[in-house]
Amino acid sequence: MKNIAHKNIENLTSLWKIASLPFEGFHTEEKYHFTQVPHSDWPQKLWFTHKPEKPSLQKAFQLIKDSAGNLSYSHWDDFASDSYQIIEKAGFVKKSEQIGMSLKLNQKVKCDNRLVFKKINNKEEANIWAEIYPLSFGYTIDAEVVDRSKTVVEFYLAYFEGNPIGTAMVLFSDNVIGIHGVGVIPEMRKKGFAEEIMQFLINQAIDRNVEYATLQSSAMGKNIYLKMGFSEDFLMTNYTLPVE
Repeated sequence: MKNIAHKNIENLTSLWKIASLPFEGFHTEEKYHFTQVPHSDWPQKLWFTHKPEKPSLQKAFQLIKDSAGNLSYSHWDDFASDSYQIIEKAGFVKKSEQIGMSLKLNQKVKCDNRLVFKKINNKEEANIWAEIYPLSFGYTIDAEVVDRSKTVVEFYLAYFEGNPIGTAMVLFSDNVIGIHGVGVIPEMRKKGFAEEIMQFLINQAIDRNVEYATLQSSAMGKNIYLKMGFSEDFLMTNYTLPVE
């Protein structure tokens, strides 16, 4: 079986690729791939398919500099790696860090059942999803991205008392459920709703006989997932260019 960290990364990069393909936004170079989608903050991503070295890093740096979009470079490694040194020497600046996490799915979890979940099936629902998402994350995913990738990626809205308060997107691949974009609008936080969204998605995956759940968490959010039994598998660092 493939290493679970590798499955996690494959699921994430597949998500970026799927979201960009309808817009002819997936591009391949010898050492890296990148995605660009018009009118959307996501997925504007670049990632290496080989170990990054000085010449390829310089080429990627120039590509991002010349890009009309807002590309960021995502790099994953183990927690003790010093690869950041060569990346930062090439001119990149650390923007944020996330932790790749996984959970072996053994049995269903108790669900609080306060939320109602709606899977996105049409453009009107995609518009609502795209309106709610940036309230949680501070960047946009265009409704057209949601609508045109919803046959492969599952997008969910979480409703509380008839109002949409949270989002999630899910990609099934290689016996893994990749859980992405789990967010709750600010005024509804600290009520356990993020945990309930996760409970719902995990139980959905178990119903489909999926073996693992994977995700990428911020350092701030990881305790939610650790309490649910997730393990920390790798560090993902997102880089951007220095502000001129």
